Amino acid sequence: MQELERNGEYVRIGGNGKNALDFHITFYLGRVFEQDPTGYFYIISKDTGFDVVIKHLKDKKVLIQRYNQINDIPAFKTSVSQTIEEKIQVIVDYLIKRGNAKPRKVETLSNTLILYFYSL
Repeated sequence: MQELERNGEYVRIGGNGKNALDFHITFYLGRVFEQDPTGYFYIISKDTGFDVVIKHLKDKKVLIQRYNQINDIPAFKTSVSQTIEEKIQVIVDYLIKRGNAKPRKVETLSNTLILYFYSL
């Protein structure tokens, strides 16, 4: 978080309870989405309870995915040591896997490419 500087912030949540953290995460996700509706969002959690919200957002064409741990995110698997051909194959595989949910706008495709090739 400290490396993110102004692009990240710590948030102290109020209250506690079974789903208190989940509600806070969902609230802040909505705020970030309002600021960047074409962004790509990750929820890092083993809690499958987020999957209902994620499905709803995907139905609304929001680019969002849940991963159990940060190392599961494909962008982090495309290391600097990979060749450009290997990186292209990663993005092609991703787009094929998306099926009919492929990016429809140039801006969305561009964001996806940036996501996968940020380490160039």
